Amino acid sequence: MFTARLRSRVAGALAGVLGISALVVVSAPPASAANEAVQKWLTTSDLSQHLTQQSNLGFSGSSGSGTISVDDAQTFQTMDGFGAAMTDTSAWLLSDKLSGSAHTNVMNALFSPSQGIGMSWLRIPMGASDFSATAQPYSYDDNLSASTGPTVGVGSGRCLDGTGNPSNGVQPYIWDCSTGGANQQYSYTSAGELQVAGKCLDANAQGTSPGTKVILWTCNGQANQKWKLNVNGSITGVQSSLCLDVTGMGTANGSLVQLWTCNGQANQQWRRPDPTLANFSIAHDLDYIIPDLRQAAALNPNIKFMANPWSPPGWMKSNGQMNNLNNAATLLSTSYGPLAQYFVKFIQGYAAQGVPIYAITPQNEPTYGTAYPGMNLGEPAEANFVANHLGPALAQASLSPKVLGTDFNTDQLYKYAEPLIKDVAAGKYLAGTSWHCYAGNLGAMSTMQADVPGKDNYETECSDGIDPQNAIETFIQSSRNWARAATMWNIAQDQSNGPVIPGGCNACTPLITINQSTGSVTYNAGYYSVGHFSKFVVPGAKRIASTTTGNLDDVAFKNPDGSISLIVYNTSGSTQSFTTSWNGQAFGDSLGAHAIATYRWTPGA
Repeated sequence: MFTARLRSRVAGALAGVLGISALVVVSAPPASAANEAVQKWLTTSDLSQHLTQQSNLGFSGSSGSGTISVDDAQTFQTMDGFGAAMTDTSAWLLSDKLSGSAHTNVMNALFSPSQGIGMSWLRIPMGASDFSATAQPYSYDDNLSASTGPTVGVGSGRCLDGTGNPSNGVQPYIWDCSTGGANQQYSYTSAGELQVAGKCLDANAQGTSPGTKVILWTCNGQANQKWKLNVNGSITGVQSSLCLDVTGMGTANGSLVQLWTCNGQANQQWRRPDPTLANFSIAHDLDYIIPDLRQAAALNPNIKFMANPWSPPGWMKSNGQMNNLNNAATLLSTSYGPLAQYFVKFIQGYAAQGVPIYAITPQNEPTYGTAYPGMNLGEPAEANFVANHLGPALAQASLSPKVLGTDFNTDQLYKYAEPLIKDVAAGKYLAGTSWHCYAGNLGAMSTMQADVPGKDNYETECSDGIDPQNAIETFIQSSRNWARAATMWNIAQDQSNGPVIPGGCNACTPLITINQSTGSVTYNAGYYSVGHFSKFVVPGAKRIASTTTGNLDDVAFKNPDGSISLIVYNTSGSTQSFTTSWNGQAFGDSLGAHAIATYRWTPGA
């Protein structure tokens, strides 16, 4: 989640720049006026009316012009859906804090097209985002369980080495890593021991104070030989709670190890790589994330799922951790291939659970420094990853999700997004670009459409609470600027806007709030804003032409069944009266300050 200072509110209608080269004009004679009935659903700014159906309006043949002119002969992009993100926090709250009929009712309200708002697009973090139920990071291969392999010091890039001396009392050190060297192959056992060459890593003389030597000793099962591998890259003694530390922050061959107070510095960070992904597992998601996703798909079979990581496993990165502090955590050169297979295994694992992945992005907000999971994947690195690793790995596995680049703010248009998609080698695997709303101008999508025709645009993250505009304007302007989907952030958070990993977005607000203490559910303004789209614009709909005016933002769509949906938002602080014209007819209406309305009619009905 991008939480840096937000730019000023995006003003005016952004859709004036439409990249006309991709516009489709259907030449067909207009149907005769039929005085069609117009259904209306209204949400007022105070939510006293919230997606509430009103009395029908009707077209009249008395006027062929209006404040808003709708033309279904001009079509633009095909829509994939509207929705939000099923974060770990959201799924946990839905499943753990709601049960029985309460859970059923909320899921219906979110995903049923008839009983709720019928969300048709869900974003799924691959592993932890900043919104984690335990407020702790995790990946699908943290490699914290029983395994054998090298233990690499992050600060030095050298391996923990047993010295090759089999005697008790030898003090291990760091040394240049040598592939397969037995004295560098540490086995982490189910009992919590770190064994090498038949000896156990041991806190000398049961010591528990900083500076205690770490030695090798005959395994005896005592507490001073028990260790805990942590997702933050540290290794702590179970008895002492102190960290395995390279003495004096040494980085040279022969630097000894000891116990020391944990401080998060690089000489206390260790990587235990799993390059074959032998310990990959989506088990974490089987408890509540995947069941919620399957239920969503059962309620709305048209739903599409996109997925992307905030961070790969820490051992794949230069800092050995999930975070991206100071934007300094890069993908190791040895990790490009394993990360591509990480995507393959994730997609295959989800498919086996009945959750097909429609689209992916290589990395969330790839150049944004975070205390929560993140990674610096610059544009050249992402291009390399897509062209030489991810794309070929997906093809070899006969997988074909849409691969979308960038997944960051629209101010990255020229610095990141265009160079990436114009890269010849990467571009052949990229279906389009994924955008966030927090900085820049949503009109960048129209610029991209004009500059790189034939590639798709998706708005994949925006959160009320820190959105520089609001949910309804984000969805309107995203749609008017060629986005095939529009996405809010969390579906659900608790009464404190969490649970969230420290350093994450405390100001982000969800579609619904679930009180952890009482189980009560509050449907926030964002829920109704999304519903004005998702309930009335189904996947496969085409955006059609509509004009805008100073105080009214709008966008129109034609659904596969022929019905037309027009969403209008009054951006002003006073009531606005207007007429809508279509097919030589018009209807009149008015909207109160900051009210939203969806109008729907079927030609000839």
